[in-house]
Amino acid sequence: MNIRTMSSFLAQGGLPPLSHQDILESAGRLVDKHLQDDRNYLDLSEQLKVPIHNQPSVSGLHDFDYPSLPESGIGLECLAEVSNVKRVPLPPELVEQFGMQCNCMMGLFPDIERAWLTIDSDIFVWKYEDGTDLAYFDGLNETILSASLVKPKTGIFQPHIQYLLCLATHVDIVLLGVSFIRPFDGAAADSGSGEMHLLPEALFSIPTDNTYITYIIGSDNGRIFMAGKDGCLYELAYQANDGWFSRKCRKINHSKSSLSFLVPSFLNFSFSEDDSLVQLSLDQSRHILYARSEKGTIQVYDLGHDGTGMSRVAAIPLQQIVHNASHIARTVERSNFKPLVHISALTKSESSNVHLVAITQSGVRLYFTTNPFGNIKSRPCMLTLVHKPTNVHMAYHKKGILMLVSSQTEESDLLWTISGDSFPFHNQLMEANMGIGIDGRTWALGEVQPPAEPRPAILEYFTKADPPVVVSQHCELPRRFVLLTAQGSHILSKLRPVDQLRQLLIDCQGPDSIEVKGFFSLHKIEQACATCLILACSKLAPDESGKLSITFGGSGMSVIPTNIGPTAPGMGQPYFHPALTPGQNIVQDVLFSGKHNGICLYLGRILRLIWESNITTDFPCQTPQGILNYLTSSFTSEELNRVLENVQGLSDFVDFNSRFDTGPSDSMVPSGVPFTPHIMGPIDDQTRKRLQNEAQKIEKISLQHIQELIHRIEEVLGLLKILVDHQFHIIASLLTKDQQNQLRTMTFKQLVISGKEMCGALITCLIKRYLDDNATIDAVNTKLREICPSLYSCDDATCSKFAVVHFYEGIVDLCLTVAHKRDPQKLALHYYRSGEPVEDVSGMSAYMSRMECYNCITDTLQYLLTASVSHPQAPSVPKAPGPPPTPDPSRLSALDAEKYQSDVFRLALKSDDELFHVALYDWMFNSNLTEKLLEKNKNFPSAARILSKLAERHGTDVPLQQRIEYLSRALLCAKSSTTHTSSAVEGEFLHELEEKMEVARLQLQVQKALSRISNNTLQIQEAMNRLDSDLLDLTMLYEEFADRFELSECKLAIVHCAGLYDGALVENLWQNIIDGEIDGTTGMADLVRETNIRNKLVSIGKLYIKTERYYPAAFIIKYLEQRSCEINLSTKWVFEMMLETGLSVGKLLEIYDRMFKSRDPYWQTIQRPLRLLEVLCELLNFVTKNPTIIPSYERRPFTTLCLDCVSSYLVELQAMRSTEHQVRLVSSFKRLQSELERL
Repeated sequence: MNIRTMSSFLAQGGLPPLSHQDILESAGRLVDKHLQDDRNYLDLSEQLKVPIHNQPSVSGLHDFDYPSLPESGIGLECLAEVSNVKRVPLPPELVEQFGMQCNCMMGLFPDIERAWLTIDSDIFVWKYEDGTDLAYFDGLNETILSASLVKPKTGIFQPHIQYLLCLATHVDIVLLGVSFIRPFDGAAADSGSGEMHLLPEALFSIPTDNTYITYIIGSDNGRIFMAGKDGCLYELAYQANDGWFSRKCRKINHSKSSLSFLVPSFLNFSFSEDDSLVQLSLDQSRHILYARSEKGTIQVYDLGHDGTGMSRVAAIPLQQIVHNASHIARTVERSNFKPLVHISALTKSESSNVHLVAITQSGVRLYFTTNPFGNIKSRPCMLTLVHKPTNVHMAYHKKGILMLVSSQTEESDLLWTISGDSFPFHNQLMEANMGIGIDGRTWALGEVQPPAEPRPAILEYFTKADPPVVVSQHCELPRRFVLLTAQGSHILSKLRPVDQLRQLLIDCQGPDSIEVKGFFSLHKIEQACATCLILACSKLAPDESGKLSITFGGSGMSVIPTNIGPTAPGMGQPYFHPALTPGQNIVQDVLFSGKHNGICLYLGRILRLIWESNITTDFPCQTPQGILNYLTSSFTSEELNRVLENVQGLSDFVDFNSRFDTGPSDSMVPSGVPFTPHIMGPIDDQTRKRLQNEAQKIEKISLQHIQELIHRIEEVLGLLKILVDHQFHIIASLLTKDQQNQLRTMTFKQLVISGKEMCGALITCLIKRYLDDNATIDAVNTKLREICPSLYSCDDATCSKFAVVHFYEGIVDLCLTVAHKRDPQKLALHYYRSGEPVEDVSGMSAYMSRMECYNCITDTLQYLLTASVSHPQAPSVPKAPGPPPTPDPSRLSALDAEKYQSDVFRLALKSDDELFHVALYDWMFNSNLTEKLLEKNKNFPSAARILSKLAERHGTDVPLQQRIEYLSRALLCAKSSTTHTSSAVEGEFLHELEEKMEVARLQLQVQKALSRISNNTLQIQEAMNRLDSDLLDLTMLYEEFADRFELSECKLAIVHCAGLYDGALVENLWQNIIDGEIDGTTGMADLVRETNIRNKLVSIGKLYIKTERYYPAAFIIKYLEQRSCEINLSTKWVFEMMLETGLSVGKLLEIYDRMFKSRDPYWQTIQRPLRLLEVLCELLNFVTKNPTIIPSYERRPFTTLCLDCVSSYLVELQAMRSTEHQVRLVSSFKRLQSELERL
């Protein structure tokens, strides 16, 4: 899709017609763009600013090379690089051995998740994760000097031997077999997770010839290299059988072998026992071996293209290294460049040009290369220093993470972790660091080996270093490291950016903290939003992660490139398109938000390894007819499932949040990016607002296109997984030759965007294979409909096949299932309920897609209806002379057609698809079938459901009163149904109808209240029409009608119906009702006014008198008495009204007595302090004149209560200042007292 065209069309007030193909291509280009952005990361040599191999550089001398996050001002003081996972003490059996030891060493076997300890001639191996599975070997007589776990050569040992344990003593070198028992069925035997066994008998044993072996390392192809204290490099070579000139196992000295003539003379130097080799490091990807001597000399050995050769290439003594480094970094003290404590080979996945890093005691890193830059296929020919960045005695370096262990005291170490994960796409090497205290002296440091990573699918990923961790963190586990001390193992986890964000959300209790905002500032909006999506889509963090992406992601904005300043930080690149405005020519760019770009970025990262990969690979197979090339899938079922799970998570997130996207508004401006002349250019506010709204519309449409692409990707991945699970090569062989050739060159991207026909062909071949095997297709049919509904559509051909076998119920099931899959978010229903607005493109598309499915069902019903009323046996003129034609066995009889029609209707009515019922009832209205269906066969359940749906039918052609009549008839049918059957479903449906009727009566009450409003405005007329067009729910009635038009009586009825209670709200509603009635009777005579108010309040009160929560009598009485004083009404009418409403006289007396004794200053304020006593006097006088209102059994205690009250009132009155009013009240209460005593 060309966004220029789209924007221009938007400016004219419409949207261009886009095909589904255009939508997928538009979204696909966004994925391509962000994939390309992710591939633009720099190699380590580029970050180090080394242009070519012979122009070395220096970094790490400035503050910005190691930015301090706490001092950066972005609130990231608590952003951790590593976290302590756990500490595991040494197995207690080992602790007992330390007292008897003479020589002790410790180390790690990360490949099998084990640690090891040698005590003299014994070796112990255990799991460092939990201290269990302790194994040992005590078959040696000499002290063990070095140990290593290596992989065996293939084809030499029995399959149960997964590793070899190589042990070296003063006397001999021993190879022991290592095997594991599977802990459960299906676990990998070589995973190291099962119980470990050391074979008691050595596989090979050869003498050392008095060579002290200091270090052992093994290659992936089974070679074993050893460093000698005599300065020589050895190899332990072994084979299955003795050869003519070789033994089964032998030791080869590569430093003094005949191969040494390959070393250039100017690089040659003498070896001696005074400079022993202390460390070996192997680059498995390039097949290069590096050696470090005790005095700091680094040697390079080339193992050949396939890792089976050996030649010594170069060596640099420490003196030359220090000299070269000092020449590069002139401001650094020379002592910082020595001694060397560690070397680490950098594989192809870490850097294309930098091959080795050496670390000094002061923590300085020295980077080396063995090839001229860019010459990735040649063999090593040199060792050249290319870069240089408190008491370090151990180090570890791999994939951009450096760990340094420095001595603090004799009893403790400090572990420094240095990593550039927080600065992934910077054009220079920037790193964060963190120190952690370690109890005890560190004996070994290593990395826990992660599970096997998915293989790369694009050639580029073989020739270029791996991308930053931020690109692959969604599919990789956090890296874990283990330190071994005399106290036990310390296991630490390197936090990925997604782990850091998750921890910030938990620690800071939500997304509104300064720390979380600081994370967005550090990583920029796009990257941070993509990281948020990992959490939101995988449910690894609180629900705030999804909201965080939307909140901080902002929205699309408009910029004017003719007068533009710096781009808003982290907002992505502008998307250019022109939009002409009336009276001026303004060229507008659309700057997509971080939310939009974050979704594209995350989607691209999920698909990174498959997006541009070919779907198939050729697999040659020998057959009797010769070699046959089968098309096999390039991806395994596990790989497809892994990607599919991530895509489904993103799809669910996008679908869920798209329901709450209400479109552009003034409040959607990205936070922190104000509209300034730098951003928007010199234009007026109206134009700026229009362009901004237009930009947000464009972004919304783009997000809808991305959503469509995600759905298609989800379906294609699901289809490919089904095909792989059903032997892809056999299914592909059923394609035509042209289709096979097309599939052979097709990438996953092409299959998604333009491969719908190919997907259909593959589905056809899958079904054909089932049919050829005479197998039922029900299961795979259901699976395909569930997984890929848009690819396996319910078109006329499919429905026709069902119709041929009279499987009409299958047509209903298939069409409804596909309709749901095409529109899982129910956009079509929203579109329908909103009045089918023209601007809702996605809703209209979903509506049309659903109607296409529904038409298949109604067409089937029409066919059955026609067949059920036809009479083929009726006399007719023959079409041709001769005997009558043979009856068509596939033709339905009228009786069968009627039965099938009834079955289809029954199944259709069970559907909960509201929009389908709309389509069904529209068809029924047009076919004049409604009354017939209701009267037919006394099918009360079906009749009730149809009447219910008729009541809910959208449109103003059925007024509200008619809808209530439909519901009333539905209730009768439902009750008739429950008298014949006792189904729980029917009972539940009856209850649902009763609730609908109750709400519908409220809706009628609202409508009548609106009709009584004198100023009949256009808004009121629209509301009246709306109330006629649908049955609404309580929430909508309250918010959009009762509350909007201040219908207090209706609001009270709705609250009561919903069972919601808010005391303050109920009192406020009653106050508004009373005020409304009082205001409505203004100008009437007092007696008439009292009567009108009284009649209205009594009618309302009788509805709620039995539910005290919704009839706060005390509040109502108090408020009525106050208003009566204001408008000078009588003292009798309030309590008389309450008695007529149904409130007992005892309750009335209690309320008035409490009101009087509360001493409310209100009565003093209005200068009516005796008002309540006047009312009480009138109330008691009414009781004495009408004693029958009190039940006879309550009369005596009530009389006693009244006498007590009168006595207290007299005391109060006599304590007051004597006035005429006071004297009259005292006289009245005394008279009452005597009458009560007689009563």
